[in-house]
Amino acid sequence: VLSEAQRLNKPVFVDVHASWCSPCRRMAQEAFPNPAVGAVLNDRFINYQIDAESGEGFTVAKQYGVSSYPTTLYLTPTGELVHRSVGYGGVK
Repeated sequence: VLSEAQRLNKPVFVDVHASWCSPCRRMAQEAFPNPAVGAVLNDRFINYQIDAESGEGFTVAKQYGVSSYPTTLYLTPTGELVHRSVGYGGVK
């Protein structure tokens, strides 16, 4: 992800979720398929979704201090944390 972000010189949007998290599922069903949300995210970011409780998700969650779900991380192309948002408040 970071290689692609550096190649395109775009920041990274990371959705850190857990399979059991109902707000995470709502966000995945309501926000990400929404054309307006997709237009903004796809135009401005390299987008990545990761389950914090499996595979490399453990490492990513630990590295960025994720302790609640969903957590959205906004990273520079080199992986530096710029902003963190916790929870899901709807599409708007």
